[in-house]
Amino acid sequence: MQFSIWHWAILLLLIGVPVFFAVRSAIKPSQNPADPVGFGGWLMLLAIGQSLSPLRTLVAIGSSSDGYNQLMLVPNGPMVVYGEIALLLAFLVLHWWWSLPC
Repeated sequence: MQFSIWHWAILLLLIGVPVFFAVRSAIKPSQNPADPVGFGGWLMLLAIGQSLSPLRTLVAIGSSSDGYNQLMLVPNGPMVVYGEIALLLAFLVLHWWWSLPC
């Protein structure tokens, strides 16, 4: 498998942008030193995980295509395939809706 420059650019965007904003928010000086500032520690890991979660769902759909093709031949297999894809797409919509600003 060969990766083009576009694959690396997309990977850099997916990882670099959240890290850039996290570092930028951690550098901001606080008016009150007792107040928490920016992302840090375990919260940063949680933010990265939430950002990459939709990609994991899309990869799960793509990597299961061979299994979906095999299930289509089984009785009631199409119902299972369409049901799983519908649930995964609903999860993507829910994740997108949940991440919208209030």
